[in-house]
Amino acid sequence: MAQANASVKMSVTGVAQFKQSINTAKQQIKTMDADLALLEKQFKQSGDAETYMQSKTELLKAKMEEQKIVLQQAEDALQKLKDNGVSPASKAFQEMQREIITAKGNLIDTENQLNGVADAGDKAGDGVS
Repeated sequence: MAQANASVKMSVTGVAQFKQSINTAKQQIKTMDADLALLEKQFKQSGDAETYMQSKTELLKAKMEEQKIVLQQAEDALQKLKDNGVSPASKAFQEMQREIITAKGNLIDTENQLNGVADAGDKAGDGVS
């Protein structure tokens, strides 16, 4: 029994490192969200659509990269839990599963935003020609 407890403790301790990496990436994503909100306000004030779309595209691409880091870290942590025989019913296992689901959803949302910027750029280009 002591061996099972040691395995669970070791894997949960290792997951703490993954969680720290996930939290760091999430903080960077929050900063990017604040940058996107500021960019939106600046666009409403200036009306410079070309600069706005270019900047928004760059920020969204950077945000996607951070979201991919969150997803990869959560998947790695879940794999570590599986490798160490942690029960799928455990709190740590369930947290990582939720982290993965949320990260995938956030990544899809950002991809959709990026596609929306591209579509708006195409429509603007059509209007010019």
